[in-house]
Amino acid sequence: ETPSYVKGRTLYGLNLSKAAITKAKHAVMVEGYFDVAQALQGGIPNVVASSGTALTPAQARLLKRFASKVVLSFDPDAAGKGAAVRTSELLVAEGFQVNVAMMPAGEDPDTFIRREGGAAYAEKLRSSQQYLEYLLDQAAAGQDLGSVRSGGQGQLITRNPQNDAPGVEIRTRNLNLEATGRMTRAH
Repeated sequence: ETPSYVKGRTLYGLNLSKAAITKAKHAVMVEGYFDVAQALQGGIPNVVASSGTALTPAQARLLKRFASKVVLSFDPDAAGKGAAVRTSELLVAEGFQVNVAMMPAGEDPDTFIRREGGAAYAEKLRSSQQYLEYLLDQAAAGQDLGSVRSGGQGQLITRNPQNDAPGVEIRTRNLNLEATGRMTRAH
């Protein structure tokens, strides 16, 4: 970092994608520099990365100037899933609509696009889940996300786990746990 370049205030690729983000009315956020490069080459012009750091409030506010929706496309490993939760909570707190598009096991956006192509990746993004549905699916699958707990009486609560900092709290009522162990919304 230098006095004029601070990672926590920069979104990698934004200089190339801000017009496309504005036009699409949403941004695709990936974890790494290669993910951005491969997405751009694969025909996904509205992509950015958080410069190799955890997303900061300053980066979220910068992105908010161009869109109010973000589709997160992180690695499917435990670190990527945890980052998706933390990033989603920050983005929701900053007023974004958030969706999550997870890659198949062992893939990241870079390798997925190289193997399957830009059109297949665009379809992954189109079929992304809303953040809350992603949380419910991960909880139902027994994933330890570090910030999800039961609130009793059919509630699932998520909080920002970082140093007990105040965070977004989402309560979902009317959840049923089917015999298969999969959580679904009650009708």
